[in-house]
Amino acid sequence: MSLHRQTSAQLRAILQRAVASDEPGIAVAIARGGNTIWTGSRGLANLVSHAPLTPHTPFRICSISKQFACTLVMREALQGRVDLNARPSRYVPWTKALDPRVTVAHLMQNKSGVRDQWVMAMLMGARAEQRFTLEDGVEVMRRAPESMFEPGTQNSYCNGNFEILGEILLAVTGQTFSQLSYENIFGPLGMHSSFVGIDTASSLPGDARGYRFHMGAWREEENAVHWGASAGIVSTAEDLLKWAGALRLASREQARTSRANKLVSAASPHAANEARAIYGAAAQPGHVDSLTFAAMQAILRTTPFNDGSPAIYASGITNLVDGNRALLTHSGALRGWRSILMHFTREDTSIVVFMNRTNSPQGKLTRGVAMQIAEALGIDRVGRPRVVDASVQPDPQSTVLLAEAAGVHISREQGLLIELGGPANATQRARSARRSDSNAAPWLYSHLDRMPLFPLASQTHAARNVAFATDDGHLSVRLGKSTEQNHGSNAAVWLDMREENIHVPLSRALLGAPVRGPFAAGGRYRCGPIESELDIQLKDHEIDIGFAGLFGLGVRYPLNVVNSEVAWFDLMRGVDESPPGRVLVYWDAAENTVELSCALARRIVFRAIRNLV
Repeated sequence: MSLHRQTSAQLRAILQRAVASDEPGIAVAIARGGNTIWTGSRGLANLVSHAPLTPHTPFRICSISKQFACTLVMREALQGRVDLNARPSRYVPWTKALDPRVTVAHLMQNKSGVRDQWVMAMLMGARAEQRFTLEDGVEVMRRAPESMFEPGTQNSYCNGNFEILGEILLAVTGQTFSQLSYENIFGPLGMHSSFVGIDTASSLPGDARGYRFHMGAWREEENAVHWGASAGIVSTAEDLLKWAGALRLASREQARTSRANKLVSAASPHAANEARAIYGAAAQPGHVDSLTFAAMQAILRTTPFNDGSPAIYASGITNLVDGNRALLTHSGALRGWRSILMHFTREDTSIVVFMNRTNSPQGKLTRGVAMQIAEALGIDRVGRPRVVDASVQPDPQSTVLLAEAAGVHISREQGLLIELGGPANATQRARSARRSDSNAAPWLYSHLDRMPLFPLASQTHAARNVAFATDDGHLSVRLGKSTEQNHGSNAAVWLDMREENIHVPLSRALLGAPVRGPFAAGGRYRCGPIESELDIQLKDHEIDIGFAGLFGLGVRYPLNVVNSEVAWFDLMRGVDESPPGRVLVYWDAAENTVELSCALARRIVFRAIRNLV
């Protein structure tokens, strides 16, 4: 099976636009119906040796590793050696410190509420480039074991969940994640260039390196984090397509057996025998054994949140369903390394993209390039919200509400801070559009990125509330007239995060009032459980914040003050990628505490060490 010549030309053009030939490169592999139909690459794996990046260059696939870990845990569950509904402490004693409601399944589905250990490390004095071992990660989780929410009610990405799964595998099998991966997946599938590489500072076969574009030049990234079941696999684009082929078969079989109500339950006491009876004996298509094949199907099933809301993240993989279509996907990131695997079920097409760069002057990284490739293959976006055509002038009510809502909004309860922006009125928008001013469109800043907002197509002009969503539909905001003044504004703002199952009203952070407390005079605060101190300093009319703790003395960050209660800083380099991003700093005057929150670690309370000056 091969692609039409015109489509091949389109794909080559996409790669040419993504990277220059003398830059850190890109490697792509595409399969349809389980057969490779196109591979391509451009650019370099190593800027010193000028070795090219190719589809057979070993590459750190990072968090794509999570679905492998979940498959191996599910394999043990099918044999009755792991109870998915049990507390992790049944297998790993130190995890008894976690919320007693956390189960093994919560870990697999990112529903535990455990704070991400690599984010926490940065608030404990770590620097991005320092060595951070698996043992360090355990120590962080021991010190901050509380869940941020009731397990099962929300989704919050946490690498520590999957490192605990790796420890469970070791406890019940006596084998490491590396050994189990080779024995049950890499070997049977013929993924001969794949292995688990724990130390990110070590060199790889083929000597691929990761880079960042900084101050007009490409610079090699320095990494020293250790990881295992959460992100440790090294593979090639060609090898990863072999896994995608097995995943494809598992997805098709899952759909068939689900319709026939035959899918094996990992909780069944006779699961192993059921699996063999349904899936056969030693080997299945794709050359994994029956238990592994059954486990691959089981990880694709999503479990609703506690309130019955549908979940998108299954077990180590996103399963985004849109009508009769579905997208199985996961991305991976480390400083200098970006990867993504996508499988479109109805189109029966798998796409793998690797790029050895943190950022890109051309603007597109792996996800953006993968979506361009899908479009070239005639594949429509899955799960994209229905938005109004960008060329259509928004109705006056939307424009007024956007202008009212512009500014910083927070949810202290959820530890969220967003910034909304857009033109002041329709006339200004029209003028800006004629100037091709990208700032004219309404936008939202959350976590790491400033993202354009698009009005949702389902609403009518007569609706009391209006809604806007990001292009991928991950975030949406609803705006309406408040029944009472919302900190000086008539606008009421609600934030919806569908993957996380967060639907929360936001409060505006009022500007203009005289600032007092630590954001005006500085101060020192301590979080006892994690043995970390934060220090807010004012010098030459500039204010910044820094941390000291278990991992040393961290760098200092400029603090952006909104008012006496609310400030924020951007933490854009962490021991892992993606970094913590924008961090909300909230001062509680009554308690004289400073509370820190970011996307993956919320509501960490620091108490005053001494009185403010």
